[in-house]
Amino acid sequence: MLTGCGVSQAGSAVVVGGESLGHEQVRSEVERIESASGRQLSPQQRSDAATRVLSSYITVTTLDQIAKEEGIAITRADTDEVLDRLGGRESPQFQGLTDAEVDDQVRVALIGDRLASEADPADLAEIEDKLRTDTRAYLTEQAEYNGLSGAELEEQVETAMAQLESSVPAEAANLYPQERFRSHLAAADIEVNPRYGVFDPAGLTIDPRGSLLSAPAEPALALPQGQQPMGG
Repeated sequence: MLTGCGVSQAGSAVVVGGESLGHEQVRSEVERIESASGRQLSPQQRSDAATRVLSSYITVTTLDQIAKEEGIAITRADTDEVLDRLGGRESPQFQGLTDAEVDDQVRVALIGDRLASEADPADLAEIEDKLRTDTRAYLTEQAEYNGLSGAELEEQVETAMAQLESSVPAEAANLYPQERFRSHLAAADIEVNPRYGVFDPAGLTIDPRGSLLSAPAEPALALPQGQQPMGG
């Protein structure tokens, strides 16, 4: 169940399968984002930062729940090892991110790698078949667009498919965690406090239009003093 209202835990900004993030936690993380940016955020930018915090929480919490189901444990030592290999938190690829966001980014990558490495071969084979089907359809469409037909079209498509075949297993392994994530997300009980907007599981975004945050009487990030990856 995915919903943007009826938050079940008072003082929460978002609830994901029973785990929640509070309004004050969101406010604190927005302040860290502002600090990491090196400048004062406008009201709209603070509102955007809040939805960024919520989306990240939903992603990481959902993946943590999948990892728990699969018996996958990611330790601080695991994340530290990756960070060291990437040059630490000061690495250019983490520019503008808070420490929590860096940790989450690394954790998501590690869970994805573990899920892929421990995937059922039958599940990977299913993804590989879909990749081949989709790729063939795309190549055929492109060949037809370029004026090819008949044997000439078939030959070009088959040649391209043969060249791409060696990359199919790796691509399927990359897609597997995403497929698991989407499947789990579709069945998950996710509630986003309506003051932040409406959660769109397809794009993993929170649309602030019509939220309490965007109401004329409220500033763009008028978080309550209580406690938002619900009640009101």
